[in-house]
Amino acid sequence: MKIRKRYLSVILTVLVLSLVFSAPVSAREGFAPSMDDEVVFFGTFRLDSGETLEGNLIVFGGVVTLEEESVVTGDVLVFGGNLTASGEVGGNL
Repeated sequence: MKIRKRYLSVILTVLVLSLVFSAPVSAREGFAPSMDDEVVFFGTFRLDSGETLEGNLIVFGGVVTLEEESVVTGDVLVFGGNLTASGEVGGNL
């Protein structure tokens, strides 16, 4: 069972890194990573009431809490994690 988990974690890590370090190839408008984005790997992200995150929030295998009156100006993407959103999201969720 430990071997299976190890292989799964290696495959997941390779997949995540290939997604993070790949450049967008589409010319259409939409989600485009920028230097202002917040990226979290297997951790916790909390945006307190009254705080603003300028940009996108991308979370891989983590826990996200957006409290009331918090603002994310971009998109919020959560892969394999949990999201509690009481705040405002300016983009897609």
